[in-house]
Amino acid sequence: RPIAARYLRGNIVATNADRFIGETAIVIKPITKAEWGEVKISGTLWHAVSIEDETIKEGAKVKIVAIEGAKLLVRKVEK
Repeated sequence: RPIAARYLRGNIVATNADRFIGETAIVIKPITKAEWGEVKISGTLWHAVSIEDETIKEGAKVKIVAIEGAKLLVRKVEK
C-alpha cells in the first residue's frame, strides 16, 4: 500500500508559496469583479482575486487568505 500511495498521489510539487498566506501585500493593478488584479509581495508579482467580490484600488493593502492555482485570494485590509 505505501508504494501504491506514492504513485497514485499525482504530480504534487511542494513549493514555499503557502508561506504568503496571512501576509500583507500591496495592490499593483486594481482588482475588480470582472478582472484579476496584481499584488506585490516580497518583491514578487502575483495575480490576485478578491474573495469579497469588491473592487480594490491600486496602492491598497490586502491580506492573503489562500492560494488557488497561480493566483492569490485576498481580502482588503481595513485601516
